[in-house]
Amino acid sequence: MYIVAILYMTTVVVADNGIPNVLSLVLLMLAILFFFVDNLCWQLNGKEIVSFEDNGILFAKKGRLLKWHRFIPYNEIDSIYCEQMKYSASKSWCIFWGRCGGSLKMGYRGTSYYYFGQSLSYNEAMQVLPEFKEHLNKFTLLFESRQKKEQDYYEKLNEEYLKTDSEESE
Repeated sequence: MYIVAILYMTTVVVADNGIPNVLSLVLLMLAILFFFVDNLCWQLNGKEIVSFEDNGILFAKKGRLLKWHRFIPYNEIDSIYCEQMKYSASKSWCIFWGRCGGSLKMGYRGTSYYYFGQSLSYNEAMQVLPEFKEHLNKFTLLFESRQKKEQDYYEKLNEEYLKTDSEESE
């Protein structure tokens, strides 16, 4: 069906306007086809991967042609809870194309939020949430202790530098 539409439109453009407009039409159709195939790959074998890194959480969507990821540092995370993304005309296309949506909502930076867990039902999200919070708390504490150690180390270096600088000036 898609190929028939491309052939028909190409024939109409060539008959009416000539060859240069065909190239732009073909490029437009190839772009649309690319995004369609990207969505098809996501629908067939897409996976949303949540990874706890040293400095934050990495959300990645694997199994599509266009690579996508979002990184949220631990110190910017405010809250996480179950809430299904509200549907609207603009968001429904985004959800259909696998760009947003989910049953879990993470608030960060005070006013921003990110939905994930697109294929989770509300009951599944409620089962996953306590475990996710536990991991989040554990990794946040590790992150804060690492930052505290680094801060103490740099304060000690600064004190030593000031001490040697004052000794040299005397």
